[in-house]
Amino acid sequence: MKQLHRSSRIIVLAAAGFALSAGLTACGSSSSSDTSLLTVERSIQFGDLDRAVYRLDRIEAESRLSNAGRLQAQLLRAEIAIAADQPEDAVDLVEDALEFDELAAPAHELRGKAYIRMGRFTEAARDLALAERQYDELGDTIRARDLKALATGLDSYSNGDFAGARTAWGGIESERLRNQIDLLSDSTLASQRGR
Repeated sequence: MKQLHRSSRIIVLAAAGFALSAGLTACGSSSSSDTSLLTVERSIQFGDLDRAVYRLDRIEAESRLSNAGRLQAQLLRAEIAIAADQPEDAVDLVEDALEFDELAAPAHELRGKAYIRMGRFTEAARDLALAERQYDELGDTIRARDLKALATGLDSYSNGDFAGARTAWGGIESERLRNQIDLLSDSTLASQRGR
Protein backbone atom coordinates (compact mmCIF):
# COMPACT_ATOMS: atom_id res chain seq x y z
CA MET A 1 0.00 0.00 0.00
CA LYS A 2 1.33 3.43 -0.92
CA GLN A 3 2.49 5.76 1.83
CA LEU A 4 1.05 9.27 1.98
CA HIS A 5 3.26 11.93 0.50
CA ARG A 6 1.01 14.98 0.64
CA SER A 7 0.02 16.70 3.86
CA SER A 8 -3.47 17.40 2.52
CA ARG A 9 -4.14 13.66 2.41
CA ILE A 10 -3.18 13.36 6.07
CA ILE A 11 -5.59 16.17 6.91
CA VAL A 12 -8.33 14.42 4.94
CA LEU A 13 -7.79 11.26 6.92
CA ALA A 14 -7.83 13.04 10.23
CA ALA A 15 -11.19 14.52 9.32
CA ALA A 16 -12.54 11.22 8.06
CA GLY A 17 -11.30 9.44 11.18
CA PHE A 18 -13.03 12.01 13.32
CA ALA A 19 -16.23 11.46 11.36
CA LEU A 20 -15.99 7.72 11.85
CA SER A 21 -15.42 7.89 15.58
CA ALA A 22 -18.17 10.48 16.03
CA GLY A 23 -20.69 8.62 13.92
CA LEU A 24 -19.95 5.16 15.22
CA THR A 25 -19.94 6.28 18.83
CA ALA A 26 -23.54 7.26 18.24
CA CYS A 27 -24.19 3.72 16.93
CA GLY A 28 -22.68 2.29 20.11
CA SER A 29 -19.90 -0.24 20.44
CA SER A 30 -19.58 -2.53 23.42
CA SER A 31 -16.48 -4.59 22.87
CA SER A 32 -12.90 -3.80 23.81
CA SER A 33 -11.94 -5.14 20.37
CA ASP A 34 -14.01 -2.38 18.85
CA THR A 35 -12.20 0.15 21.03
CA SER A 36 -8.85 -1.15 19.77
CA LEU A 37 -9.87 0.01 16.29
CA LEU A 38 -9.02 3.51 17.51
CA THR A 39 -5.33 2.56 17.25
CA VAL A 40 -5.92 1.90 13.56
CA GLU A 41 -7.53 5.32 13.22
CA ARG A 42 -4.49 6.94 14.81
CA SER A 43 -2.14 5.20 12.38
CA ILE A 44 -4.24 6.47 9.48
CA GLN A 45 -4.29 10.01 10.89
CA PHE A 46 -0.50 9.99 11.10
CA GLY A 47 -0.21 8.68 7.54
CA ASP A 48 1.21 5.28 8.50
CA LEU A 49 -0.96 3.18 6.20
CA ASP A 50 1.15 0.05 6.44
CA ARG A 51 0.82 0.01 10.22
CA ALA A 52 -2.92 0.74 9.94
CA VAL A 53 -3.43 -2.24 7.63
CA TYR A 54 -1.29 -4.47 9.86
CA ARG A 55 -3.20 -3.48 13.00
CA LEU A 56 -6.56 -3.85 11.31
CA ASP A 57 -5.68 -7.30 9.94
CA ARG A 58 -4.48 -8.38 13.36
CA ILE A 59 -7.57 -7.09 15.18
CA GLU A 60 -9.90 -8.81 12.74
CA ALA A 61 -7.95 -12.09 12.96
CA GLU A 62 -7.64 -12.15 16.75
CA SER A 63 -10.90 -10.58 17.91
CA ARG A 64 -14.59 -11.06 17.60
CA LEU A 65 -15.95 -7.71 16.54
CA SER A 66 -19.51 -6.57 17.15
CA ASN A 67 -21.60 -5.50 14.16
CA ALA A 68 -20.64 -1.88 14.87
CA GLY A 69 -16.98 -2.94 15.07
CA ARG A 70 -17.17 -4.74 11.73
CA LEU A 71 -18.75 -1.66 10.19
CA GLN A 72 -16.00 0.52 11.63
CA ALA A 73 -13.29 -1.87 10.38
CA GLN A 74 -14.75 -1.80 6.87
CA LEU A 75 -14.91 1.99 6.91
CA LEU A 76 -11.33 2.19 8.16
CA ARG A 77 -10.30 0.11 5.15
CA ALA A 78 -12.16 2.62 2.97
CA GLU A 79 -10.25 5.48 4.65
CA ILE A 80 -7.00 3.69 3.93
CA ALA A 81 -8.00 3.29 0.28
CA ILE A 82 -8.79 7.00 -0.01
CA ALA A 83 -5.42 7.85 1.56
CA ALA A 84 -3.66 5.54 -0.86
CA ASP A 85 -5.35 7.37 -3.75
CA GLN A 86 -7.54 4.38 -4.53
CA PRO A 87 -11.01 5.98 -4.32
CA GLU A 88 -12.61 3.28 -6.46
CA ASP A 89 -11.60 0.68 -3.87
CA ALA A 90 -12.95 2.95 -1.14
CA VAL A 91 -16.35 3.09 -2.85
CA ASP A 92 -16.45 -0.73 -3.03
CA LEU A 93 -15.51 -1.02 0.65
CA VAL A 94 -18.15 1.51 1.69
CA GLU A 95 -20.80 -0.31 -0.33
CA ASP A 96 -19.86 -3.52 1.48
CA ALA A 97 -20.08 -1.65 4.79
CA LEU A 98 -23.53 -0.37 3.91
CA GLU A 99 -24.70 -3.99 3.87
CA PHE A 100 -24.11 -3.92 7.66
CA ASP A 101 -25.94 -0.63 8.12
CA GLU A 102 -27.49 1.19 5.20
CA LEU A 103 -28.05 4.27 7.36
CA ALA A 104 -24.45 4.72 8.50
CA ALA A 105 -23.76 8.44 8.16
CA PRO A 106 -19.95 7.99 8.23
CA ALA A 107 -20.21 5.50 5.35
CA HIS A 108 -22.11 7.94 3.16
CA GLU A 109 -19.69 10.71 4.13
CA LEU A 110 -16.67 8.59 3.17
CA ARG A 111 -18.24 7.48 -0.11
CA GLY A 112 -18.97 11.13 -0.90
CA LYS A 113 -15.34 12.01 -0.26
CA ALA A 114 -14.18 9.10 -2.43
CA TYR A 115 -16.44 10.35 -5.23
CA ILE A 116 -14.89 13.81 -4.86
CA ARG A 117 -11.46 12.25 -5.38
CA MET A 118 -12.82 10.52 -8.51
CA GLY A 119 -14.25 13.78 -9.88
CA ARG A 120 -17.81 12.43 -9.64
CA PHE A 121 -19.30 15.51 -8.03
CA THR A 122 -22.99 14.67 -8.51
CA GLU A 123 -22.63 11.35 -6.68
CA ALA A 124 -20.49 13.04 -4.03
CA ALA A 125 -23.15 15.68 -3.39
CA ARG A 126 -25.84 12.98 -3.13
CA ASP A 127 -23.88 11.01 -0.52
CA LEU A 128 -22.91 14.11 1.45
CA ALA A 129 -26.58 15.18 1.53
CA LEU A 130 -27.60 11.75 2.78
CA ALA A 131 -24.90 11.80 5.46
CA GLU A 132 -26.00 15.31 6.42
CA ARG A 133 -29.60 14.17 7.01
CA GLN A 134 -28.46 11.14 8.99
CA TYR A 135 -26.12 13.17 11.21
CA ASP A 136 -28.95 15.63 11.79
CA GLU A 137 -31.25 12.77 12.86
CA LEU A 138 -28.51 11.54 15.24
CA GLY A 139 -28.40 15.01 16.79
CA ASP A 140 -24.99 15.97 15.38
CA THR A 141 -26.26 19.24 13.90
CA ILE A 142 -22.81 20.80 13.57
CA ARG A 143 -21.53 17.88 11.46
CA ALA A 144 -24.74 18.03 9.41
CA ARG A 145 -24.33 21.77 8.74
CA ASP A 146 -20.67 21.30 7.87
CA LEU A 147 -21.45 18.59 5.34
CA LYS A 148 -24.16 20.78 3.84
CA ALA A 149 -21.61 23.58 3.45
CA LEU A 150 -19.15 21.12 1.89
CA ALA A 151 -21.79 19.90 -0.59
CA THR A 152 -22.97 23.44 -1.38
CA GLY A 153 -19.41 24.53 -2.08
CA LEU A 154 -18.82 21.48 -4.23
CA ASP A 155 -21.95 22.26 -6.27
CA SER A 156 -20.78 25.86 -6.74
CA TYR A 157 -17.35 24.64 -7.74
CA SER A 158 -18.69 22.15 -10.28
CA ASN A 159 -20.68 25.03 -11.85
CA GLY A 160 -17.53 27.15 -12.15
CA ASP A 161 -18.41 29.45 -9.24
CA PHE A 162 -15.11 29.28 -7.37
CA ALA A 163 -15.89 32.32 -5.18
CA GLY A 164 -19.22 30.75 -4.17
CA ALA A 165 -17.43 27.52 -3.32
CA ARG A 166 -14.93 29.33 -1.11
CA THR A 167 -17.75 31.22 0.60
CA ALA A 168 -19.69 28.01 1.31
CA TRP A 169 -16.57 26.23 2.57
CA GLY A 170 -15.78 29.22 4.77
CA GLY A 171 -18.95 28.46 6.74
CA ILE A 172 -17.65 25.10 7.94
CA GLU A 173 -17.40 25.11 11.75
CA SER A 174 -15.29 21.99 12.29
CA GLU A 175 -11.61 22.85 12.25
CA ARG A 176 -10.78 19.37 10.98
CA LEU A 177 -13.21 19.61 8.09
CA ARG A 178 -12.10 23.18 7.36
CA ASN A 179 -8.55 21.89 7.07
CA GLN A 180 -9.80 19.27 4.68
CA ILE A 181 -10.71 21.96 2.19
CA ASP A 182 -7.03 21.86 1.16
CA LEU A 183 -8.02 18.76 -0.78
CA LEU A 184 -10.76 20.74 -2.46
CA SER A 185 -8.54 23.50 -3.78
CA ASP A 186 -9.16 24.72 -7.31
CA SER A 187 -6.13 22.88 -8.69
CA THR A 188 -7.02 19.57 -7.01
CA LEU A 189 -10.62 19.57 -8.19
CA ALA A 190 -9.64 20.75 -11.64
CA SER A 191 -7.19 17.87 -11.97
CA GLN A 192 -9.94 15.44 -10.92
CA ARG A 193 -12.20 16.53 -13.77
CA GLY A 194 -9.90 14.74 -16.20
CA ARG A 195 -10.26 11.35 -14.47
